[in-house]
Amino acid sequence: MSSEDQLDPVQEAQRISRLHEDEDNAIAELRRELAEQELLLEEHENQLAGDESKLETMIKDLRRELRGCQDESWKMDQLSELSDMQQQLLFSMLPPGAMTQAAVSDPLDELSSLNAEMDAELENLRSKLGSVKLEFDSLHAQRQKLQEDLH
Repeated sequence: MSSEDQLDPVQEAQRISRLHEDEDNAIAELRRELAEQELLLEEHENQLAGDESKLETMIKDLRRELRGCQDESWKMDQLSELSDMQQQLLFSMLPPGAMTQAAVSDPLDELSSLNAEMDAELENLRSKLGSVKLEFDSLHAQRQKLQEDLH
């Protein structure tokens, strides 16, 4: 080797020192990037934990809401059954001739109609009772007159 090919030991040491310094700088840069990535990872993990907690709360709320809906559905089913029972009871109270008419019309309308008929019949009976009472009073007055005439 020629003397030109060989570097001065001081220059060689400086070159090696610069290489080590460059490597140290690259390692330091990689460590900074790694620290930044670890911070980002920690932030994401915290966010995920918060999101997971929110999801658990949402699931609990949805389950409560579902139970509420199931309870309301059960109540609506019970109400429907009671309505059916009421309708059957109304039909059982109708006179036999009214059953064919009631089958076509609304049971409540039919009940109102029957109620109006019963009111009219009651008024008719009251009127007859009034006539009978007047007749009875007239007969009673005649009886008293006859008794007075006999004495």
